[in-house]
Amino acid sequence: MTPLRAAALSLLAPATALLGASPAHSAGPAAQPQPDKVTVELYADVAAIGANATFHLAVQYDIAKDWHIYWVNPGDTGFATSLEVKAPENFIVGPVQYPGPHRFEQPGDLVSFGYEEQATLIVEIKAPQTLRPDEEFTFEIRSDWLVCKEACMAGSAEKSITLKSKVFIEEPEPAAQERFKKALARLPQPLKELKIGQTRWQGSKSRPRFEATFPEDVEFEVFPLIVEGAEAHEPEVMHLGDGSSRLSITFDVDESRAWPAGPRPLAVLRVQGGDEEKFYDLVPKFD
Repeated sequence: MTPLRAAALSLLAPATALLGASPAHSAGPAAQPQPDKVTVELYADVAAIGANATFHLAVQYDIAKDWHIYWVNPGDTGFATSLEVKAPENFIVGPVQYPGPHRFEQPGDLVSFGYEEQATLIVEIKAPQTLRPDEEFTFEIRSDWLVCKEACMAGSAEKSITLKSKVFIEEPEPAAQERFKKALARLPQPLKELKIGQTRWQGSKSRPRFEATFPEDVEFEVFPLIVEGAEAHEPEVMHLGDGSSRLSITFDVDESRAWPAGPRPLAVLRVQGGDEEKFYDLVPKFD
C-alpha cells in the first residue's frame, strides 16, 4: 500500500521511527532550564457526581508554538499520545476519546498526524449505583507523549482530581461548561451527522468501500485508525464534471480480528466547509 501525497488526503501506515533526538549540548556553562513544551490540565465536566451517573474527565494539552504532539495513529513518525486513568473501586472507565487530528509535513518526505497549540482527550466515567453523600473520590491520570519541532522530546505528566458525591450531579461554572463543549466538538461524530455532500458504504464486511461526494469548495481528508486485522487501501479521488469531487476508500478486513463485537471505526474523516471544521467516524454500515 502506497501513501497518498495529495494535499487534501492523508492515508499512511503507522510507523515507529522517531523524528530525531534533541541535539547534544557542547561543553560550557550550564544550560538554562527550558520552558515546558507541553503543559497538562485535568478537569471534569461536573462539579460533583451522583450515584449511577455518567460524567467525563478531560485532559487538556497546551502545546508550545510550532511544536506538535501525536494522534492515536502517529503516521510516519513519532508515537501516540497515551492516557491512563485510575479510578476508585466500582467506577467504570471508558476508552480514551481522541479529537480529530491534522497532518504535518516532515523533512524526508514524511507525514505525521497530531495536534498543534491545544488538544483535549476525553474519558467517560460511570459511577456506581450507590454512593454515600459528600464522600470524596480521587481520579488519577498519567499521560506520555512525544513533542516535536525540528527535534523531539518525550514528556509525561501525572495529575489527579477529587470530586465529591452528591444526591444529584452538579454542573460546573458556565465558563467550564463552555470549555468542555468546545473540546467535545473536536471529537469525531457519527457519520450521520455530516450535513455536507453525500456518502455511502458499498462492498462486503470483509471488503467495505466508502464513497463520499463533496462540492468543490469543501476540503476533506482521511486519517486511518490502527485496527488489528484491517488495512486501508490508497484513496481514489475523481473530479466530476459538475465541479464536485468523489472520494472512495476500500478496506480489507479480517472480521474475526477487527470486529469481534461488530463493526467499529476504520478511519476518521475531516471535512471543512468555510470556517467550520468537523470530524466523523467511518464505521462500515450494511443494510
